[in-house]
Amino acid sequence: MPQMISKYFSLEEMCRSDLADRNGIDNLARDPAVIAALTDLATRLLDPIREHYGRSIRPNSGYRSRKLEEKLYFKKVAELKRSGGAAAVDAWFNAKQHPKGEAADLEIPGVPNAKFYEWIKGSGLEFDQLILEGVTRPDDPTSGWVHVSYRRGRNRRKAFLMADTGL
Repeated sequence: MPQMISKYFSLEEMCRSDLADRNGIDNLARDPAVIAALTDLATRLLDPIREHYGRSIRPNSGYRSRKLEEKLYFKKVAELKRSGGAAAVDAWFNAKQHPKGEAADLEIPGVPNAKFYEWIKGSGLEFDQLILEGVTRPDDPTSGWVHVSYRRGRNRRKAFLMADTGL
């Protein structure tokens, strides 16, 4: 039975990754601090988004273990290793929100990503970062995704567009 961390989301769902599955990477969060952050993210942002749109949403990406993050950003990791070694990779990784359980990438079928982004931006929901990310075809409503993050007591409400994701 799935471990529910909010009204609509399970821990397993927030850790699910096709890339992890394809590569045999165990991506289930076990650190209590990460699970608490995922719970905050789901309760404070994802549940209200689901309720507003009245339909199920499934994160494209939520929690990412270090192994998964390095697999996803293998080009960036290789560049950092060449230029700054292990310390540079550690600093980069420690700045990421997905491994801390603070972020999710979302799409809602039938809702243009730009409109979804604008709704969250104007909704009054508390967030740390809101990014319309990876949009490579601006006239295609399904291009890219919406990245949302939540940090208990430290939310900056930064909203911006980012076409280059580093992938």
